[in-house]
Amino acid sequence: MEELIIPVLIGAISAAALKAENYFDRIRVFERRETPGGTWIYDADPKVAPIQPGGFPADIDKPLAIPENLPTATPPNQQERYAHTPIYQNLTTNVPQIAMSFSDQPFSYGPFVPHYVPRQYIETYFSTQKTDEYLSLNTTVEDVSQLPAATKGGLKPWRLTLRKYDSLRHLDVWWQEDFDAVILANGHYAIPWAWRHIQRNSLAK
Repeated sequence: MEELIIPVLIGAISAAALKAENYFDRIRVFERRETPGGTWIYDADPKVAPIQPGGFPADIDKPLAIPENLPTATPPNQQERYAHTPIYQNLTTNVPQIAMSFSDQPFSYGPFVPHYVPRQYIETYFSTQKTDEYLSLNTTVEDVSQLPAATKGGLKPWRLTLRKYDSLRHLDVWWQEDFDAVILANGHYAIPWAWRHIQRNSLAK
């Protein structure tokens, strides 16, 4: 049986560790942005995301409706997905590099660095570990479900529903893939939060 694993929105170190184990036949890394880097990706001119004071992430960032018949292509999603980061131009890290870098490849300088250094570091780590071939960029994992029937190896596979924007056709492409194992590393704090009783005009400031 072909063993498959997918790290979802995962850090570079996990992809490198899985490669070193040499247990799985195929490794995939899905990243919804155009480059690895997570919260360290700088958006120079992001649009202002809507804020709902007191709202919970699950209520604000609602899942998209999945098409009934997959694979398929649909008009591009217009719903806010909170993909932009809060990084600003002059931001520097407030954690020393020893706590932000991997032991086998430390930062070249520090202890506190501009925001683009961690992003470049993550990109470089994928490259030096030769795991960049695992990356599927601009791809959003819209659903993860475990299938009821076990495979020959006794594992219940996981089915991922995926969406990728096709800029040439100006369409969202939807499809599904099955895997023996899944690692979730979806990050946190992408959705703005404000106290329920804050004045809305204060948010604009």
